Amino acid sequence: MTTLRITGKDYRKQYKELQKEVKGLENQILSRALFLCNQYPEIIIYYNYSGGKYNTTAKTILEYYQEYGTEHLTTDLCIDAIETIETELAKKELYKQGNLF
Repeated sequence: MTTLRITGKDYRKQYKELQKEVKGLENQILSRALFLCNQYPEIIIYYNYSGGKYNTTAKTILEYYQEYGTEHLTTDLCIDAIETIETELAKKELYKQGNLF
């Protein structure tokens, strides 16, 4: 039984496939964050950036996105926004994951 060694071409192919998957996931996260920020602009978003804790409103995130695009809108900020909005809505019992009925 012989094993084939992985070549540089194999690594490059696998690397490019993983990059596509990551980019797809980042796009899903961005879309969800923008959707929630658009639906609930008054909610205050708590996020971590460069070791510090900050807060802003969902409306500010939307304005930032409209002005600068995704250039400085990190995936971590989008995830923080999603988590914060979902937590706030769960407290108000307006939002429940799962079945609607």
